Amino acid sequence: MRGKCVNEGKASPDAVDDEALWKESCEFSFDIRKLQSRLRNAEGWQQIIQAHLYLDHVISQMLTEALLRPQEIDADRMSFDAKLRLVRAMGLVPDELAGAPRKINKLRNRLAHDLDYELDQKLITELRSVIPIQLKQAAAETAQKDPADLNLFELLQVTIIQLEIFRQKAKYERLHNAKARKRLRRVLDEVKAQHPDIF
Repeated sequence: MRGKCVNEGKASPDAVDDEALWKESCEFSFDIRKLQSRLRNAEGWQQIIQAHLYLDHVISQMLTEALLRPQEIDADRMSFDAKLRLVRAMGLVPDELAGAPRKINKLRNRLAHDLDYELDQKLITELRSVIPIQLKQAAAETAQKDPADLNLFELLQVTIIQLEIFRQKAKYERLHNAKARKRLRRVLDEVKAQHPDIF
C-alpha cells in the first residue's frame, strides 16, 4: 500500500490519458498500513505525536510538489503552522480542513512542553468539533458508528487521509494542466505549419 510520490517529470503529460494521470497522482506519500498500526496501537498522547508527524509530512510534500523552487523556502526549517498557512495561501488546503491540523498541532505542542499535560475526553471533543462534518460522517460510515462516537484514532486517521487526498488532487491538477499546455502547444504548431501567414 506504500505509494511513494512519483516524479511529476517522469511521464510525458501529453502521452498519457487522464486515467493514467490519476493513477500517478493517487499514490499515497506514506504507507497507510503503517499509519493505521502506529495510531491504533498507541496511547492518546502517542497518537497525537504520530498524527502530527504524518500531517507535517503531507504538508511538506504538498509544498515540495507545488513550488517551482521548493529549496528556496527550506520547508524543513519552517514551523508546522507556517507550512499550513502557506499551503492554505496557495489554495491547496480548504479553510474548513485547516482547523483539525491546527488543533492537532496545538495539542502536540502542549504535550511536548508540559510534563503534566493530560489528553482527556474534553480535548478529543474539541478536536472532533473542528473536523468537518462530511469527514466525520465518512469515518463513521466506515466504522459503522455514530459520528459522535468516533474515537481519537478514527478522528486522526480521517484528518490525515483527507489532507493526503487534497495533496493527490493538487498533483493531478498540475499534471492535467501540463498535459493541456503541451496539447495547446502542439495544436498551435500545427496551425502555424498550415497557416504560416497568421503567425
